[in-house]
Amino acid sequence: MHTSLDVLRKFPASLPWALEKPDLLATQAFCKWALLELINKTKFIYSIRLNENNHFLGVMDVHDISWEKKSANVGFWGNVEYQGNGYLTEALTLFTRCMLDHYQFKNLFAYVDEENTKARKLCERTGFDLLEIQENVKRNPVDGSLRNICKYGIEH
Repeated sequence: MHTSLDVLRKFPASLPWALEKPDLLATQAFCKWALLELINKTKFIYSIRLNENNHFLGVMDVHDISWEKKSANVGFWGNVEYQGNGYLTEALTLFTRCMLDHYQFKNLFAYVDEENTKARKLCERTGFDLLEIQENVKRNPVDGSLRNICKYGIEH
């Protein structure tokens, strides 16, 4: 059975953090860092959980925020155990609506490895348009190859 990290590690150029082996100290450091980002209003990270039993479904974040331009990037990943149930589609739809309507963002962007077809389809199902495919812009830290990244956007 694949774990979520096994799937995420297929795209190391866009998800380099997935290559690291999880451990308690790294998790504690991440939580402290995320709290500072929240306090500074530079990044917001959301845990997605199932209402019925609080099972972990995934994570979404908003980062590279420009409060002046009302623009930001979003990131997401889902727990493979719940893949194919529409949970991430529903969560990303609600998440982007909140960012656009409640927080008044004008533009949201998502950057996805060209070969990450599931993430690309998720962007398209949730209202993001493919704006461009940036060729050879991210280096794969595993083998040094250059990767194409798809830039998706949603405008309000």
